[in-house]
Amino acid sequence: MKKLILLVVLVLAGTSLNAQGFNWGATAGVNLSNVGGDDAQDPEVRTGLNIGVVGDLSISEDFGIQPEIRYSMRGWKEGEIKIKVDYIDIPIAADYEIIDGLSLQGGPLFGFVISDEVEVDGENQGSIEGLETFNFGALIGAQYEFGNGLYLQARYDMGFIDLFDNFDAKPCNLSFNLGYMFDFNGGDSE
Repeated sequence: MKKLILLVVLVLAGTSLNAQGFNWGATAGVNLSNVGGDDAQDPEVRTGLNIGVVGDLSISEDFGIQPEIRYSMRGWKEGEIKIKVDYIDIPIAADYEIIDGLSLQGGPLFGFVISDEVEVDGENQGSIEGLETFNFGALIGAQYEFGNGLYLQARYDMGFIDLFDNFDAKPCNLSFNLGYMFDFNGGDSE
């Protein structure tokens, strides 16, 4: 995992040298997570938080790459059972501005489980046996930038890897975020 994170950081650093503009920012928001698949038994949404750092690599006036590293509280509920699975997520979204301030996003998502637990009737039952600790999926979303560094974002992501062997249940998540981009380029170069 450390090697993958290092590789992502090196790729982002190398890409930023060739990009038209490069900024960093912070993001935080709420997750509405669940599982999807044929073996999921009437799952209910788990509400959690996410927080992280975001990069903005402007390739052209309308197109850029938005990589992030975020802590993400995910999971789901089934009756009195709560499944809590927290990830370090690394989404890498292509960002295409369709009108001034509004962009559509899409791309891959890599997730690494950092903690997991089962609660039954509010009591911790320990870790989840047999849980897949890596998630690979895709995201789609939209983002609106206000022009002063502040932005609102809505995204949906779905994992491609089952959470357990021989069990069709994949993580999915709807997130709503508020973020702020610091301008290290001194404003627009136009």
